[in-house]
Order: sequence, then C-alpha cells, then structure tokens
Amino acid sequence: MTNIFELAPAWRTVFALFAMVQVILSLYLLVRVTGQKRGGMKVVECVLVLCVSLAMVQFFAVVEDYLVNRNIRGVRFAEWFGGLPVWMIVAELIAMFTVIGYTVKHVNDWERKHITPRSLKEATDLMQDGICYYSENGLAYQVNRRMEQLSMALTGSYMNDACEFWDRLYYGRLEDGNLSIRGGDTPMVMLSDGMVYSFVKTKLEIDEGMYQIFATEITSLYDITKSYRESNARLTEMNKRLRAMGEGINRMVIDKEVLEAKIRIHDNLGAMLLASRRYLANPAPGDRQEIIAAWTQNVDLLRHERAETEADDYELLYETAEDVGMTLELEGELPQEPAVKKLVSTAMHECMTNTIRHANGDRLFISVQEAGEGCIVNIRNNGRAPEKEISESGGLGSLRKLADECGAKMTVEGKPEFLLRLECPSR
Repeated sequence: MTNIFELAPAWRTVFALFAMVQVILSLYLLVRVTGQKRGGMKVVECVLVLCVSLAMVQFFAVVEDYLVNRNIRGVRFAEWFGGLPVWMIVAELIAMFTVIGYTVKHVNDWERKHITPRSLKEATDLMQDGICYYSENGLAYQVNRRMEQLSMALTGSYMNDACEFWDRLYYGRLEDGNLSIRGGDTPMVMLSDGMVYSFVKTKLEIDEGMYQIFATEITSLYDITKSYRESNARLTEMNKRLRAMGEGINRMVIDKEVLEAKIRIHDNLGAMLLASRRYLANPAPGDRQEIIAAWTQNVDLLRHERAETEADDYELLYETAEDVGMTLELEGELPQEPAVKKLVSTAMHECMTNTIRHANGDRLFISVQEAGEGCIVNIRNNGRAPEKEISESGGLGSLRKLADECGAKMTVEGKPEFLLRLECPSR
C-alpha cells in the first residue's frame, strides 16, 4: 500500500496545498462564528478543525524537509508520518472538508435567521440610497456602498472623515463636474451624470455623539419640480400680459367714451354758439333763459370732465374715506410708480373696508418709509384687534396675488394690533 514517502513530490505538494486551504477556511469560519457572538460547540469545532489543519501543514513540512534536506531533526516523526498510507491522508482531508462545509452551511442558516453586523452591511449595500453612521469626530462606523460611491464622486475620496464630507456638502465645495444646487442644512447636489441627490443629517437619540447622513436620489422629483417652476414662470408672464392687455382694453373703452363725450360737448357748444349768435342778432324775450340754462349745463359738464380727468387713485380713495366717515392719517410720501401705486391704493381700500366692517374703527394710519430703491408701507387702524387668526381669503387673498405680481413682500399680523406691511421694490 502506497505511503507518503512513495508519493511523487508534486502529489505531496498538492496534499500540502489542500491542508493550507483547510487552514484558511477554518480561520474564516472562526472569525464568522466569533462575530456572531456565539459560544459553545461551533467555536470548539472551528478551533479543532484549525488545529488539525495546522498539524497537517506542519506534518508535510517536516516530511519534505527530511526528504529534501535529510534533516535529522524530527526524524522519528517524519518516518512515522511518511509511513502512513495515502488513503488515511485522503480520508482526513475529506473529513475536514466535510466538517467545514457543514459548518459553513450552519453559519449561513443562522445568519439568515438572525440580525448580525454582516447582514446589516449586506442589507444597506442593497439600498439605492446612501447611508452613513459616524461619531462626532468624523469616524465612520458604517457606510453602505452607495454612500461610498457618492463620496468618491463628490469629493474624490472614500468616506475617511464624515465631518469633512458633510462640510463640503454644506458649503458646496465639490469635485469638478458636480453641481451644488443647494447648500446649508439640507444640501442638494447634481452629479456629473445628471443624477440628483438630497442629503439630510440627523443626530441619533439612541447613542450620544452619533450622527446619520442619509442621501436620497430625487432626480425625477427634481425634474418635475423644475418643469413646474418653468411652467409657472411662463404662466405668470402670460398672466401679466393678459392683465396688461385687459387694462389696455379698459383704457381704450374709457378713452372712447371720453372722446364721444367730448364730441357731444363740442356739438352742444357749437349749437349754443349759433343759438347765442342768433339771439344777439335778433333778441327774443323767451330765448334768453333757455340760452343761459343751456350754457350753465355745458359749463357743468366741462367742470365734471376736468375733475374726472385729474382725479387719481389716491384722491378717489380720500374722497371715498370722507364719504364713509373714515380719517386717513399719512406719514411719509405715497409711492407713485404705477404698479406700486395700484398695489398700495388697493391695500388702503381693503384695510379701510375691513376696519369699518370688522374692527369698528374710523381711523387709518399709513406710514411710508424709504428702503433703498423701494419703500415699506405699514397700515394700521384704531379698531379692535382681530380675535381669531387672520385668514387671507377674499380681498386679502386678491391683494396677496397683486403683491406677488408686483414683486412686493406682503405681511399680515393680528397681534397685538392689526398690521399690514408691504415691502415694495420701487416707489
């Protein structure tokens, strides 16, 4: 029966390599079982397999040293091991590989049924979003594959320092080809391939000094939002053109009516001049009073037309306030730019209406302060403060839309008193 000494050197090398494979596999299993924090027989199994495999490697090393170098040290052991039949070595290798295979299956089955650091890592690596857990000094404890890819793409390095990574997102210091859409506490970036990610940092409550960075892929949402913004911009521009067109039509109608009135007055004046000439040429007792009444009527028409022509929004507002018993107290100079003038006069009219209807007041205080190229208009009243939260519906809602169209900022407060503030871009 063939023994170890009688084997060719190549076959002895093959058996030694198999023994080395056993050592590596048993070390791998020992690390996995220890990482599962399991005691008992499985750890003992792995240790025994490791010891037997190391012994086999040592045996083959001693035999080879004896045969090649004729080393007399360990000669008895070499002669004993070298005299063993080959089938025993093959049986040992098969037995050890069987034990290793069974242990691998058992470890895998246990990990499928229990949560382990390894299973957590594998699960987070399957996520399409990036996630990183790190301490306050920047040491990353767990980083999934997607976050590592994002770190490499955005900063040019792996997640070695999570605090530095967050600072670069916060201030928008990214590698060339990437775009920082938004910095600050909720950074948003666009990668060079067009993918958009949003980042959020939170402090974990379960462990003091631990933080989490979460990256979410929002490319489709960003594209939809961008499309909506562009559509809203186009609709806003179209709305402005339609509003301007409507105002132009109104002016055309008013101008047409004024022109027709002027034509009528002109015709009436012409007829009056002819009647007056005939009367002067041939006076008649009954014509005098009729001519005087006609002249009085035409003069009144001319005065009324002049008053309507010269009156503007503010003057009409003051006349309305006087008619309803409301006093307007002005501090500063009201803006005269047409769009802002319309906004301010509309706001004053709305506040005057609400003061009478809801606050039971009779006085409106308007203060105008310069602010750069624009102005700030504050409107208060002497009525009761609102009892409930102010709802911007009806007139206030329309005023809000008008302010947005003018590029003005509108603020409404109810406590401790009613205040409507308009921050206008021009005056």
